Amino acid sequence: MVNDPQNGLEIKQNLLAACKRCHPDANTNFPDAWMSHYLPSPKHYPLVYYVNLFYQYFIPLVLGGMALYIFTDIFHRVTVRRRQRQAEISGSEGQSE
Repeated sequence: MVNDPQNGLEIKQNLLAACKRCHPDANTNFPDAWMSHYLPSPKHYPLVYYVNLFYQYFIPLVLGGMALYIFTDIFHRVTVRRRQRQAEISGSEGQSE
């Protein structure tokens, strides 16, 4: 029975023994902290899966958005400087005549 505390302890001890085959330094908290040998999925560890999925899209979007912002700002500054230089050149040519 799953709700039986004695059975739960036996399962945990058996799991710890299984973990110690590959991880000799595993302690009693090791089975609780480890996600077993499952890859996160909607079925196994959905929180980890969805957080990972969120970050797979969120980080590239934020970095891409910042890169786009920086490039448009650089383009704007270059364009403004060119227009100012053109205005200075055309203004100085008009004064010399």
